[in-house]
Amino acid sequence: KDIRTLVTVHDFVSKDFRSTMTLTNKILTRLVEPNIIKNADRIWCVSDYTKNKLNEYYPERKCRDVYVGQAVNPYLHKIEPDPESTAELYKKAGRTKDRKKAGTFL
Repeated sequence: KDIRTLVTVHDFVSKDFRSTMTLTNKILTRLVEPNIIKNADRIWCVSDYTKNKLNEYYPERKCRDVYVGQAVNPYLHKIEPDPESTAELYKKAGRTKDRKKAGTFL
């Protein structure tokens, strides 16, 4: 059967912040990411910045039209995390790398 794919691209940590990745993740993204992006039927980027990076890193790909946006309503009031809950948020999310900020999770 012909299965169509929609790939959501959140960022390009694998290109921009490679030194923050584990060896396993470096190997996996190097092997898998290019093929997935180049052969996707549809690509959805979460920001124009990510779309521009997609065009920079993968100019040759099957999908030419890239959707941009987030799955959340942009008109909702942004909630600022309080300092006490930030540490708990990192624990739950399992991400303590410098490139991840608490506001990204909310």
